[in-house]
Amino acid sequence: MNTELTEITNQFGIEIQPLQGDLACVFVGEWSSGKSSLLNSLFAMPLLPEKPIPTNKTVVYLGRGSSEETIASIPSGENGEVERFQGQEAVESLQRAVQDLPRIDYQSGTLDMPENTLFIDTPGFNDSDQIAGSKAETTSADIVVFVINAAVSAVNQTQIDFMTQVVMTKADKSDIFFVATNCDCLESKQDQDKLRQRIANYVSDGRVFLTSNKTQEGIAEFKHVFYSYITKRQADVLDKRK
Repeated sequence: MNTELTEITNQFGIEIQPLQGDLACVFVGEWSSGKSSLLNSLFAMPLLPEKPIPTNKTVVYLGRGSSEETIASIPSGENGEVERFQGQEAVESLQRAVQDLPRIDYQSGTLDMPENTLFIDTPGFNDSDQIAGSKAETTSADIVVFVINAAVSAVNQTQIDFMTQVVMTKADKSDIFFVATNCDCLESKQDQDKLRQRIANYVSDGRVFLTSNKTQEGIAEFKHVFYSYITKRQADVLDKRK
């Protein structure tokens, strides 16, 4: 808010809330690629459901609230009704991400993530019923984190096609991160180098990370670079959004 506007609002006793906006970071990938596990590693807590089989069918929006209070909202019914949960019930409601729900909105001041930021956990995009939703979230997001499971995938054609479409929607490839989970299953550095080469054309330098949710290898490095970039991008993106 500029100085003149502040003086006028003070003179007439008018309270104007500052313009708000959230930097949207979407996590996308195939079924069982480790998206939810990666988010749990970033938060250092088992928040989202994770299993060795396909789980999440719901888009989950995660953000830091303005207070320590934990709140979750889930649409229920066709008339716009919303179920609201607080505290531990809000945390437990995230387990419903395995159900066919439109979305879950979750906010907690205790989440270890940058302020004014949304982390969006999406269903696996290789499921024909979920492709459109994942693509829509990816197109509208400011930053994309593409996740694959290095233990079961060497970047197949479906993933390449999806990444190509993502690149076309972003003016700056620095807004695209690539995280390979389960890197502890790769047998050699040569295998790691081959994986990096496969995706070199889709991201900027320093945007490829090999991690393990099991051993936590590479998590701290990715978190530092990712969170630092979010802070850098917020000033520009949110100012334009205003």
